[in-house]
Amino acid sequence: MQDNFDSPWKEAIGRHFRCFLQFFFPELEVDIDWAQGYQLLDSELQAVVRAAEHGRRHADSLIRVQRLSGESQLVLIHIEVQSQYDSRFSRRMLLYHTRLRDRFDQPVCSLALLGDGRRSWRPDHYVEALWGCQLALRFPIRKLLDYPDWASETVNPFAWLTAAHLQAQATRNHPALRAEIKFRLIRGLYSCGLTRAQLLELFRLLDWVLALPPKMEYDFKRDLARFEEEHQMVYVSSVERIARKEGLEAGRAEGLAKAQREACEAIRQSIQERLEQRWGPVETKFRSQLAGVKDFQRLLGLHVLAATAASMQEWAAELKA
Repeated sequence: MQDNFDSPWKEAIGRHFRCFLQFFFPELEVDIDWAQGYQLLDSELQAVVRAAEHGRRHADSLIRVQRLSGESQLVLIHIEVQSQYDSRFSRRMLLYHTRLRDRFDQPVCSLALLGDGRRSWRPDHYVEALWGCQLALRFPIRKLLDYPDWASETVNPFAWLTAAHLQAQATRNHPALRAEIKFRLIRGLYSCGLTRAQLLELFRLLDWVLALPPKMEYDFKRDLARFEEEHQMVYVSSVERIARKEGLEAGRAEGLAKAQREACEAIRQSIQERLEQRWGPVETKFRSQLAGVKDFQRLLGLHVLAATAASMQEWAAELKA
């Protein structure tokens, strides 16, 4: 699966910058006069990026803030969300920092948020030296691997986004496991006291990060809608709108029939993956019998049993029934 990490992070930082600092850099958050607001300067940053000729860096953000000290100077905070190892990362941080300092003639604080999977890779400085002349930059970093890969009972969006990011990395080659984890994680949002608007926004961000193969999306959203109905939630309409946007509107007979076929196929695939994860390759005769099951509700039951049965024989007995 091809994951998109940069875009959700960039949007979340722009919309919830104070929460970002509270979660990752609390020592900076308390030094900012939030009553003055903050200003996104992404277009100015892109001019620097293009001039540096290092290609596109989707998650870079540049934000202007006012400090509490009463000084009239502005602080420009340059943020990097780096999701992959990059041997030239520190040099690029220095290049952007010096170009921004020159462009705005103001102090710059460069921060790095490292979202890669290498626990030992922690670039926090860059130094060039020649004949006693030295150019150096040291910058604060945070490593997502140092944070919990789960979230609960918090309204800070970056606790949830960090957990989703780490879970997405861990399940990149295991779509069935990702679907299960995604459902559990999003289900946890409902117990955090979030407003409807907050929940829908976080749902969208987590849905973005924990992307599923197309054939598994409908299955996931059906399960979520069923969960909302059972718990008398008021958010079902949001899931229904997503389903309609993807052409799964139940009111259209032809679309519904196609959606049901795709949902059945997706859940069969998920069942087989769960069985293989627990007990190894599934026998051909069982795969053939499973392919013959057309009833969606029965498939749901087999899906649950694939995760809860004590043995393959127990699951197979239900399949034959």
